[in-house]
Amino acid sequence: MKERPILFNSDMVRAILDDRKTQTRRIIKNPSRLEGLMLKGEESEWCPYGVVGDRLWVKETFRYAIFALGCGGHASGVEYKMRGIRFDKRAKKYAKQRGNKDKYGQHAKWRSPRFMPKWAARLWLEITGIRVERVQEIGLRDCLAEGIEGQRKSVEQLRSDFWRLWDSLNAKHSWKSNPWVWVIEFKRVPDEL
Repeated sequence: MKERPILFNSDMVRAILDDRKTQTRRIIKNPSRLEGLMLKGEESEWCPYGVVGDRLWVKETFRYAIFALGCGGHASGVEYKMRGIRFDKRAKKYAKQRGNKDKYGQHAKWRSPRFMPKWAARLWLEITGIRVERVQEIGLRDCLAEGIEGQRKSVEQLRSDFWRLWDSLNAKHSWKSNPWVWVIEFKRVPDEL
């Protein structure tokens, strides 16, 4: 079993925390290699995110912090933009190095998910399925598994919501260009602590 990072924005982290998101679509960077692999049934072995059974650790917006405790002491940790705190001694060093206050002297600045170290991750996902398809092939169940809210929406309304989400996240590979994507299905697992 291998472990790899995967980046999610705050809305998608919220959907994972709410148990609404169990699937993600990611652009295939070199689709020309797919044809031969698909004929052999080996496309999932080429997926850069792993194979079934591998784990992904979620990189999300965060900040290092030193928290004042009621007894007069302090504790260090990681605060997640999408509700949550994890106390961890390792954060103290980073909070002090990076400064624990923003320019107004309030809170530490939020850091891009790209810079999250593995030890700070709180969400772990186990890959349960991988397939390849064009982004516009998404159906009703897949829209819901992607975290799109809408129990009473039609398939077209859900697809339209996903289309807007897709274009907001993938400027270079728009919905209209209908790119090839990895469809990665996953389930949440306890973190590695």
